[in-house]
Amino acid sequence: STLEGPTSYRTLFASIENIMREKSPKQKPVLEGDGTDRELFGGNYVKQKAYFTIIPAQSNNAAIEINAGTVSGLTQGSVVSFYPSGTTDPAGKEPLQKGRVITARNFSSTVKLDKPDNELFKKFPWAFVTELSYGSKKIKLKVNNSMQGAAAKVQTAFKDFQMVELSSNGDLYLDTMGSVDAWIFKYANSGIPFGDQTFSLSDSVLMKEILKRYDRFQYLQNLKFTEQGLSAKVELVFLDVNGNIDSAKLASRTKLTGLELQEGDEVYLKITNTGEKMFYINIVDIQPDGKINPMLPNKKLTDKNNYPAPIRAEDCAVNKYDSILLKSLTISILPPFGEETLKVFLSSEKLDLEDILTDDANDSQSRGAGGVLNNMAQIFKSSKVNNKGTRGTDPKVNTAQNGTIFSVGFAIVPK
Repeated sequence: STLEGPTSYRTLFASIENIMREKSPKQKPVLEGDGTDRELFGGNYVKQKAYFTIIPAQSNNAAIEINAGTVSGLTQGSVVSFYPSGTTDPAGKEPLQKGRVITARNFSSTVKLDKPDNELFKKFPWAFVTELSYGSKKIKLKVNNSMQGAAAKVQTAFKDFQMVELSSNGDLYLDTMGSVDAWIFKYANSGIPFGDQTFSLSDSVLMKEILKRYDRFQYLQNLKFTEQGLSAKVELVFLDVNGNIDSAKLASRTKLTGLELQEGDEVYLKITNTGEKMFYINIVDIQPDGKINPMLPNKKLTDKNNYPAPIRAEDCAVNKYDSILLKSLTISILPPFGEETLKVFLSSEKLDLEDILTDDANDSQSRGAGGVLNNMAQIFKSSKVNNKGTRGTDPKVNTAQNGTIFSVGFAIVPK
């Protein structure tokens, strides 16, 4: 076999691997090294986009099995494109085939091809995820049946609400507060209330609104994808009277399960660029009761004398290898108690999600370059649930667009 054009060591290994599969299927060659790929004999560094391999023995002309599942962030409805093994970057290249994930398990997924192809799985292609889907799954609700007729009332309340499914193993537990007119939703695994609103089982409107908030909360919590070279470390820290990081107090709040902040604490954001390029950072706070608040940028911020001291999108740039400590942004820890999440958004282009979250701005009002913000804006728009208990569209993220999303979690407990 001959090599066409510049070839990397990883590409050469992929070619060798394919030949060995044909000649000796039980042999499984291994490429040793630190994961860095370079041009063959040239020494130039080659950036490899994330890809997954296929499982030929479980594939056919209509569906391809790949070695990636929900643990890798793959979800049902995501679009997968197949390219020749050894492809370093699919951008601008025509795929051999495309398909959509119809089943996503922990460590593998089934991709239904757009068109049947008798030869694809025999070529041992690489699979690149080109569009992530964040569709809505039903909320499993368990009902306290200690009061006669409760389950029947709940079924009636949600008969046209597609989001809810009654189950003995629920995500949420609908519990009585000791009165027929006082009920509350709780996390089934911990018994902690989701919010503090109580309601009557006849108030289907309020129950639906709370469940819509829970679903959006879950949806946004699960958002995660990574642009190569775009990464950060985001920390909540204490400051002493001199404005320096108080490591001792931070250590006292750090438990085996993670950071545990008390009501009344005041903390600050420290952001470190751990990637290969400059980024703009946005942070959204997701409370234990599902309420969503923009944290960064923060154009409404005032100083201790109540004078405007806004942090704008342009102030949220962090250069490569740099770090910033936002001493002007005091984060006061207050109820509700429970697990809180900071959702972190990194972008190579200037990004401002604050207006979208506070005003539900549409795409035409969104600001940003390269489609990055519009892509993020669509995520938040799609996360909203209508009165039928469904989303207007199946939320998708184009993985070719810039951006990294991850979470920072901590607990809020009483003092």
